[in-house]
Amino acid sequence: MAWYDEEFAAITLGDQRRHRRFFRLIAAWWTRLSPSIAGLCDGWAEQMAAYRFFASRRVTLAAILHPHRHQTVARVAREPVVLLVQDTTELVYEGKPIARGSGEVGPLNTFRRVGLQAHLQYALTPVRQPLGVLKIALWARETLQHKMQTRAHKQQPLSTKESYRWYQGFRTAGALARLAPATQIISVADREGDIYEVLVAACQRPTGAQLLVRACQDRAVVLGRGQRPQSLKLHLALSPSVGSATVTVPAGPGRTARTAQVVIHAQAVTFRPPERRTGKLPPVTINAVLVREVAPPTGEAPLDWLLLTTLPITSRQAVELVIRYYACRWEIEILFRLWKSGCHVEAFQWQTRHKLAATLALCAVFAWRLHAVSRLGQTQPEAPCTLAFTETEWRVIGLLATGSAPTDPPPMATLLLWVAHLGGFAGRRADGPPGPLVLMRGWLRIQEAIRLQYLLTKGTARCV
Repeated sequence: MAWYDEEFAAITLGDQRRHRRFFRLIAAWWTRLSPSIAGLCDGWAEQMAAYRFFASRRVTLAAILHPHRHQTVARVAREPVVLLVQDTTELVYEGKPIARGSGEVGPLNTFRRVGLQAHLQYALTPVRQPLGVLKIALWARETLQHKMQTRAHKQQPLSTKESYRWYQGFRTAGALARLAPATQIISVADREGDIYEVLVAACQRPTGAQLLVRACQDRAVVLGRGQRPQSLKLHLALSPSVGSATVTVPAGPGRTARTAQVVIHAQAVTFRPPERRTGKLPPVTINAVLVREVAPPTGEAPLDWLLLTTLPITSRQAVELVIRYYACRWEIEILFRLWKSGCHVEAFQWQTRHKLAATLALCAVFAWRLHAVSRLGQTQPEAPCTLAFTETEWRVIGLLATGSAPTDPPPMATLLLWVAHLGGFAGRRADGPPGPLVLMRGWLRIQEAIRLQYLLTKGTARCV
């Protein structure tokens, strides 16, 4: 049984014929990862059937994601601690057929550059093993982002703003905590998620989930009667250091991968509440952690994290755990890269958002699977490769990589290294472990070999 047979077993599309069509599509899509229906289907009749499938009103983003979400919650319930990371990415559809429809897409940073905003919530363990995509929200902006930053707009109720998604994301973490009561759920967000109403919800209206967010605003800290408020960063910088640590910094735009030596400051703080048109918000007391790099490489910006959390900071070990949890946020960036560069979701030629949304949900599950399998080589290197590969797959991988098919399933780390080499991984001393994209390239080469083997076997049997 293929992994997607179990992952999508609970699919509900209203008709058994539609279910059969879905599994035929997913089997072809997973082995090719093509952004084109013509590239997935063999023949005109199959293509037309696929177009009719995605045109159905029952085939929606929610319907496609529902069975995977159900399996994700089951995986979450088996873990003691789960990080629910939320973040937003842009999907660019400039020049695509969907951009010609009215209201299907919206402006990004200019009116010419159009597309959709996608907000995902991604569950993973503290050792960075992905568990699944819990939620996807899509929307099109009606105006440019910088035109929404007026003073009048900032004073509007949060529920009317685009940033309300961060509040909803934290509420989703609370709902997940109720579904998995034995698991500690931690909602993790980058600087965009630093919203005062979210802090209020985390500190004064407990949902069962913890909050960990990187601060964006240098808020005023209330010090005591008769004392003027002090900026958050200055207040923490003047507090005693709780020690030093090392943080692994991944490569990014204008940044090289490195291990940073950091100094840590941590303290509970009380914020002065901001004004809102709906009334004054209550003060919030929350734990703050300042992480600053001591000696960054020449020409590189130093690591500077200001974290707000409801997690305890009563010891140095607890503070280091908070930092380690936040560092796991980078995994959602890898998911986005697999989604957009691996599954090519920005190359789709759909004309409506309805059809596009369903394929985006399906490709998000594919991206999770690629990411999860790639992480198994680091989290479970000695586990048998049968956890993620069929017998045909690991035999073909061994044959292509070593010249002879193995008789016994090799360890997961060994097999994934073979797959990476087939995808172009050089394996040099300073390269580190292979990434998901190079593993994906090797995976597609393996699937092509399996299809060729099947066609040759089928042709030989017919000739005999």
